Amino acid sequence: MVTHNSINQKSDTFIVTDDSGNTITNTTATGIAVTQTSGQYGVAVTNNGNTPNGISLTNTTSGTGAGAGINIDGNGGRAGSVFLLSPGYTAAPNLTNKLAITSGTGTSGVAANIASGGSFWIYAEDTLCAQINQSGAAYVVEMSVNGTISGDPRIRNQYDDGGALAGPFFELYRNSSSPAASDLIGQIQYQGNNTTPAKAIYATSTGQIDTATAGSEDASWRLATMQAGALTNQIVALKTGCQIRGNNTNTVAPAGYIGEVINGTRASGSALTLTTGTDTNITSVSLTAGNWQISGCVEFAGTLTGISTFAGCSGTSATLGASGTYSQTPTVATATSNLALATPSIYVSLSTTTTYYLIGKAVFTVGTATAWGQMNAVRIG
Repeated sequence: MVTHNSINQKSDTFIVTDDSGNTITNTTATGIAVTQTSGQYGVAVTNNGNTPNGISLTNTTSGTGAGAGINIDGNGGRAGSVFLLSPGYTAAPNLTNKLAITSGTGTSGVAANIASGGSFWIYAEDTLCAQINQSGAAYVVEMSVNGTISGDPRIRNQYDDGGALAGPFFELYRNSSSPAASDLIGQIQYQGNNTTPAKAIYATSTGQIDTATAGSEDASWRLATMQAGALTNQIVALKTGCQIRGNNTNTVAPAGYIGEVINGTRASGSALTLTTGTDTNITSVSLTAGNWQISGCVEFAGTLTGISTFAGCSGTSATLGASGTYSQTPTVATATSNLALATPSIYVSLSTTTTYYLIGKAVFTVGTATAWGQMNAVRIG
């Protein structure tokens, strides 16, 4: 029995010798048995930079049995662990669950196989930054990112291809043997605590099968948020189009959002005096880039003879637009009361900030005409 062994590094291969320098050939299941009596490690290996590997495991035997590897067994006590420690790291994390690291299912790769109740911890600069837990059933795996690290915790899926491929991908795959209409096939949940405190779902993004027939598949997607304790669809994308939930209160849409309203007003107290037959700017609005629906109303006053009035919204100052963009009243012999004339609603698509005008015009033979009014622009896209 050899009571003292030494391990000498030669290239990237380790040679096990006894005290006399004779190479040990061991044909039993275990090449080296180490019993830890004190201290942190049973075997400590130091690489002085001469070779790329501290330990190289090679299986030269063909067959279907297990390949080269390390088997760690807690043997009824504290669970076995594998530590990959950066320089200067002096204290290994306290892993209390067994972890087996096995080869991937493809031609290459590494997979962490976490036994029931086990966990896989990831450390960066001596700080726990991520943890994968197996909780309960074998198919439930949780990954938590420690939010106490510097900066916002994040999970990155990076693809360094310089071409036009679509990667990287985030795939949710519902591997059903009997797919059918109305099957939910994946959901992203946004969770946080409530005031109890208790974990609660605040928003979800969900995919659904509408038609599973091969070659004619249809699907829908739903974005829902919590409203008064119940998840409520805010956006539903269907094969026939998109449904967007409207504003359910009297809050005003902010600038740049659909539903934004910009008003231009001239009060009756500051009415303008009109010159017969002259297009006159009553008020105006400045609209940023986007799609807008514009309308307005001009009110005329005065005791007038042979009066006809016009009102419209135009992108040109003091100039009515083309036919169909303004309203017109027939000529009347005498007008003695106020006349309110609404403009047609016009749609405009703008690529830059543009001013639109509410235009009023009165054609008359005798009298003095005044006008005031209001225009409204609603962002619709």
